[in-house]
Amino acid sequence: MRAVLPALAFVLATGAAALAATDANLKTKIVGTWGESAACAEGALVFKADGSFISRDKDPNNQLIGAYEISDGKLNGKAEDHEMPEMTVSFDGETLIMSSGGNIDRLTRCTNP
Repeated sequence: MRAVLPALAFVLATGAAALAATDANLKTKIVGTWGESAACAEGALVFKADGSFISRDKDPNNQLIGAYEISDGKLNGKAEDHEMPEMTVSFDGETLIMSSGGNIDRLTRCTNP
């Protein structure tokens, strides 16, 4: 029985590591338009494959355009003269989860980008 427990712990640990998303996976999956709801009526965050993003709200004249990168599972970005806070990025199914300092944002892919 004692020999089984370390082997089981090893299998569980290596299985969990295999499920961890790589930066390349995150960069691929984050591309798209995201909002608080699928309608994105309240605004949206658009990530493009070229590393650029647009943050817009209900007023089309009120938007930020910038660049982002994902490194070590962390999202960093800069828009004009605004440094964006570093956020941990993950996905729960098709929900984008961004967290920083205890704050968690859960975004849904927009159906009407």
